[in-house]
Amino acid sequence: MKKRLLFGTKNQAKVKHIQELFECVPVQILSLRDLNIDVDVKEDGQCPEENAEKKAKVYFAQSRIPT
Repeated sequence: MKKRLLFGTKNQAKVKHIQELFECVPVQILSLRDLNIDVDVKEDGQCPEENAEKKAKVYFAQSRIPT
């Protein structure tokens, strides 16, 4: 059974690109759309990394899947 990894985006082109990169790895890449997650996370961090971490934590709390 493949491990699951949530890629925190609704952008299907980005998801497809990541899925292709992980094609040879036993990981199932899921998107927010796949899990019907529709949460707006306020991007008020000091840098893009802070915003990404904030979103990952929210998406993990919703899905319980590594994000």
